Amino acid sequence: MKNLVTGPDRRAGSVELLFRECRWRLLAIARRETGCVEDARDALQRGFEIALRKAPVTDRDRLFAWMTVVVRREAMLIRRQRQRVAPWTVKEGEGVSLQAEPAGDPLARVCEMEAAAGRARLFGCLKPDERRAVGLFAFGFSYREIGEITGWSWTKVNRCLVRGRARLRAGAA
Repeated sequence: MKNLVTGPDRRAGSVELLFRECRWRLLAIARRETGCVEDARDALQRGFEIALRKAPVTDRDRLFAWMTVVVRREAMLIRRQRQRVAPWTVKEGEGVSLQAEPAGDPLARVCEMEAAAGRARLFGCLKPDERRAVGLFAFGFSYREIGEITGWSWTKVNRCLVRGRARLRAGAA
């Protein structure tokens, strides 16, 4: 196996190259563990900080495998930490919210629950690729970033978003 960078600073160069090439894949791994974009970015940052200090290898494939484990562990640590600090904000399958749910008016809560159920039904009418593209776009990813995460071309990302939006509009009408 060949090294990524030769010379005295091989570890930093290898980690930098890995960051440029694979950060979106590592971010997707972290997001699956944390359920929240901000926490996933924190886990990714921690992972790369650890890699700059302690990465045992400079070979690209082995470094990516090592980083996958490090980022996943950091993401799990962040999620556990969040659950300990504010357990009411972390719900299985949802992102992390820093605000507690409002006690509020029961009628307003019922209306919000009905609206959420309607949105879930709309989202359920999408095809899996459309759902994935629309969900990533809703999290704030650009077309290019969605393509890097999913491995799709810009055209496929655009097609999934256009068709997904059209289905959502048709379902809402």
